[in-house]
This record gives sequence, structure tokens and C-alpha cells, in this order.
Amino acid sequence: MPAVAGQVLPVSRPDIDNQMKTAADALNRIMWNDDVQIVDAHLTRRYGPQSMTVIEVRPL
Repeated sequence: MPAVAGQVLPVSRPDIDNQMKTAADALNRIMWNDDVQIVDAHLTRRYGPQSMTVIEVRPL
């Protein structure tokens, strides 16, 4: 399947920045006091065999 192999990238809604905002807001008071504390982010979207969101948090 070309999409799962990374040959086709998702370019549909929701926008990646909206997905980031949703995840950042959801982690308020769990990983940080407020998402204003996020100073660096790397975002990618890929097709896969299963729908999922992976969030890795690292201290600077």
C-alpha cells in the first residue's frame, strides 16, 4: 500500500496545527502547567495501518 509505505502523505483536514493545539491543550496540567511552556515542536503526519497519535515529551 503506497500510503502506508510513506509514498503518499496526508494533506487533508484536520490541519496539523489544529491537531497540535488539541494535543497540547489536552496535556495541560498533566505534562505542563500550560501549553505556553512549549518552546519547540516537531510535527509529522503519516498514514499507517492504525490511527494513532504519538507524543514524546523531552525536557530541554
